[in-house]
Amino acid sequence: LAEDVLHAALDEVRHAKTSFEIASKLSGGKNIVRPGALPESKHVFLQDLTTLALAVAREGCVDETLSALEAAAEADLLRAALVTRTSNSGTNNLDTSSKYADIDEDVLKWIHDELQTIALEESKHAALAWRTLEWACRKDEDACRAVRRQVLNENEMEAAFRRRFGSSFSGSSSAILQNAGNVWRKMIDSHVDGEDDGVGFRKTNNMDCNALGSGNSLVSVIGKEVCHGILRG
Repeated sequence: LAEDVLHAALDEVRHAKTSFEIASKLSGGKNIVRPGALPESKHVFLQDLTTLALAVAREGCVDETLSALEAAAEADLLRAALVTRTSNSGTNNLDTSSKYADIDEDVLKWIHDELQTIALEESKHAALAWRTLEWACRKDEDACRAVRRQVLNENEMEAAFRRRFGSSFSGSSSAILQNAGNVWRKMIDSHVDGEDDGVGFRKTNNMDCNALGSGNSLVSVIGKEVCHGILRG
């Protein structure tokens, strides 16, 4: 786990750099977007497994999984836009309402490829978080029950999905949003034990990764990658 955490940290540095590059390209080359000053680090290291488990559940199991799905959904949307643009090339049927309408095709392809890479790497981070939570559950069942009550319950999971996706995927992209929601809920069903008197984390041998979607959408692939990542751990 410790070695995987270090690799994940380096991934996040690269993701941050890529995000600034994307923002710069989307400005049409008019602005180079750079990070500002970072706040002073105030990390406090505690020996409290419940606090650790809650942080892992919120920031890893939930946030990293949703980050992977969000990047995958955007990549799926970009791919659809590129296909539409190619099929309509040379006609008067270009979709001027698309948020990508004014962006150069080569830039869109580059962004799509970068988002695909980020989504796959975020799926590894998500799987790492679920494996870390499983470790915490083996060490302290009370900590795991606290996670089940405060984070990994149906209401909190639904609210987290709505906060993350909001109105970002509407109109013609609603199918992508629906797919992401379906994968998210199936992942929760696969990974979280619904019994209140259990420790709150389903053992890995009960997971059915193939139930997390079909087809070639990146969202479905990411759901399976998270699941398989937990099993491989």
